[in-house]
Amino acid sequence: MKKTKIKLELLSPVHIGTGEKLRRGIDFWVHRDTCYFIDVKKLTAELRDKGCGDEYVTAIRERGLNTMGFLREHQIALQKVVKEYHSMAKFHLRGKTIYPFKRDPLGEPYIPGSAIKGAIRTAVLWKMVREDKSDRFVTQGYEVLRKKLPPPGAHLTREEKERIKSEIGSFLNPEFLQDYAPEGGERDAHTDILRALGVSDTLPVAPPNSLEIKPVKMISLGDEGNGRGWHPSHLKVKGKVIRDWKTGKPVDIDIYAECMVPTKQRPIEMEVKVKIDEMILDDLQPQSQSKVPPWCRSLEGIMDVCQEFTDFCIKQEEMGFYQELKGVDKMEGFYKKERPNLRIGWGSGLAETTIISLLPPDIRQRVQGIFNGASGPKFPKTRRVIVEGKEPSLPLGWMRLEM
Repeated sequence: MKKTKIKLELLSPVHIGTGEKLRRGIDFWVHRDTCYFIDVKKLTAELRDKGCGDEYVTAIRERGLNTMGFLREHQIALQKVVKEYHSMAKFHLRGKTIYPFKRDPLGEPYIPGSAIKGAIRTAVLWKMVREDKSDRFVTQGYEVLRKKLPPPGAHLTREEKERIKSEIGSFLNPEFLQDYAPEGGERDAHTDILRALGVSDTLPVAPPNSLEIKPVKMISLGDEGNGRGWHPSHLKVKGKVIRDWKTGKPVDIDIYAECMVPTKQRPIEMEVKVKIDEMILDDLQPQSQSKVPPWCRSLEGIMDVCQEFTDFCIKQEEMGFYQELKGVDKMEGFYKKERPNLRIGWGSGLAETTIISLLPPDIRQRVQGIFNGASGPKFPKTRRVIVEGKEPSLPLGWMRLEM
């Protein structure tokens, strides 16, 4: 079993989240283009030393005071209660919350191997489904998904929608990736062909100040009279658009995420170790051995599949989403200039994290109704993008793997 070192180069901002949402004034504070993070242990120790722990809790709960306000009242220096690391915020941060990037126990950002392998998994499954000639497995798998989808018009929570998204990404696993069980045996993670693929976490990022808080907007097809063919997605409550009480204009969905951001002056390149365990492949049952695609036995073959899937997704983006839009020159320029072969992290989109592009029309239409209630050929019809000023500037999550 040989481990191969592969270079990972970021081509656009990447956000690998922790599941947390940090609150301004409570968990973080922005000062002079820098975002500082509150260290709970340091804060607790400082409050204990000054004997004002109970007063702090009361101020937060009853007076509505935030952590920064309390520190000022009691003349506690911010430097004493913040974490060793910080992040850049090179714009006016209007949001009250941010999504932090994943870090190791020492506070260094990194990309988990599981995120990379998950993206590879989607590409491999897409390739297998496209190459299937019998339609037997596909028909069985689609029938499973049909039964799991809710009836049309059902009201779903965000958690239920996330579950459906997960189902779309994995419902064909047993028929393809996990179809290596002994005759009559159960197909599960132990019979998964990608057990043979191992991907390490990246080492911590070397360039300093490689993390920035970036503004992310949801953009949707439909110009709302602006002539551009798209508009920012708006905040809604129970289906009704929220409007600014002063201007009467719809309130846009503004998201602030801590991202790993490559630039010309500061390229971000990392190293991952990848291996294919031949012993696992050789232990597959004889009746399944012939089903193992030749390209699945080499890293070169798997990377070729990742490139093929990425090229397909980008073509869908260019022809199916951005083709008729105006004011997205920077986005189009990115896709014309760069040639990534993998997309990871938050904001990657339904098309790149699932095989939704291969779904039959009836299932695709049902999924379309679940996520946005829209009809028409262009779906998904929203994208999360980095914005500069009022113009979308970069997609999220693109990178390039090289041997």
